[in-house]
Amino acid sequence: MNQQLLGELMAATMDDCTPCASRSLDEIVDDPASIARLAEFSRLLIITVYDGEPPRFMTDDGAAGPSPITPEFRRLMRAVQAGETAYPECVRMTRAERWTAARSAVGLLIGHMYVADESRIGTGQTLPQACVATASLMTKWWTAAKRYEAAEFAMRWDGYQATLPSGAKLPLEADVAVAFILGAVLHHVAKQDGITVDSFDQLVFTRARPVLQDRQRAERALRDFVFPPGFVENKAVHVKRLAQVDHVFLANICGSATLVVDAHAADCSDGTDRNSQREYALVDRAAQIISAESS
Repeated sequence: MNQQLLGELMAATMDDCTPCASRSLDEIVDDPASIARLAEFSRLLIITVYDGEPPRFMTDDGAAGPSPITPEFRRLMRAVQAGETAYPECVRMTRAERWTAARSAVGLLIGHMYVADESRIGTGQTLPQACVATASLMTKWWTAAKRYEAAEFAMRWDGYQATLPSGAKLPLEADVAVAFILGAVLHHVAKQDGITVDSFDQLVFTRARPVLQDRQRAERALRDFVFPPGFVENKAVHVKRLAQVDHVFLANICGSATLVVDAHAADCSDGTDRNSQREYALVDRAAQIISAESS
């Protein structure tokens, strides 16, 4: 990645010097790594501005978006959304396509930088962050309360990892993978039911059950979910990639995530409603989730 050229391109665009920006684009267009990094920076800022939720214009060619948006930029965003980096897609692009994608990325990046600065965005928890954090605590409580179920899945996980080539092993534990898929499905349910961060305790977590039990729905929820940037996203991307190509893997983690949901539902009613259709919200599990956080 050529940081100097990226800096010159950013400066020229911010100074509204079109000839300077065009010259910088002409120089950087043959460096797919720089264009990929530029696109990924732009994506992270856009997601931050939109409270952790990726706007449709980032990936959907039919959606209206800011004027700098182009089909080439959306190609890169769809690649990242699918759990890949933008670099391989940049390599596949023609020189003209990379030029257009880079122009779009830098325009969007700078435009959203101004919005973020004026709005002082990014200080509160987003809905995706709340979903992943809650799923992690729900899973943590399950591993303590249902040790046999958790240990059984951990053994299957270790056995599965042993079948993978050394370079393909997932750099995370079994319970983390379960929390990732549960977080993605909780987010799917929250969006479907109109739940926001402010009303998050009203999220009916038992509605995750039918999604987890339907492989195609679970796969779609995982594919569409944008994990919070940083450490979580870096870990979760491995789960997202593998779930797309290994349906047995996805079925296994969905099965264990269903056990997490069932265990919480059963505990709400002293064990009488396990696997029932009765619905419970996160507010019904507040004490247990808090205890998992403090343990």
